[in-house]
Amino acid sequence: MNEWFQLLLLVVTFGFQYFLAKRDSVYWGFLIPAIFVVTMTYFVLVGQVKVLSALLVVIVGSAFLMEEWFRGRKDLKKERTQELNKMKSQDI
Repeated sequence: MNEWFQLLLLVVTFGFQYFLAKRDSVYWGFLIPAIFVVTMTYFVLVGQVKVLSALLVVIVGSAFLMEEWFRGRKDLKKERTQELNKMKSQDI
C-alpha cells in the first residue's frame, strides 16, 4: 500500500474515532478499537502477521485509539458545561 494512502487512512480513522467518542453514548467510541483488535486477530490467525509484532501493534494502536476516545469525551463534557453555563447566564 502506498505510504500516503496509509497516512490518510490513519488520519481518517483517528478523526472518525474522535467523532464517535463525542456522541452521547459512551459505547460508540469502543467501536473502532474493537474492529482494530478483531482485524489484527484475523491477520494473526491467517498467518499474515506474527504474533509478537501483532501484539505490539495492538497495544500501541489501542493506546492511541483510547487516547482519542478520552479526548473526545473530555471535549464533549467541556462543551456541555459551556452550554449549561450559557443557559444559566441567560436565565439570570
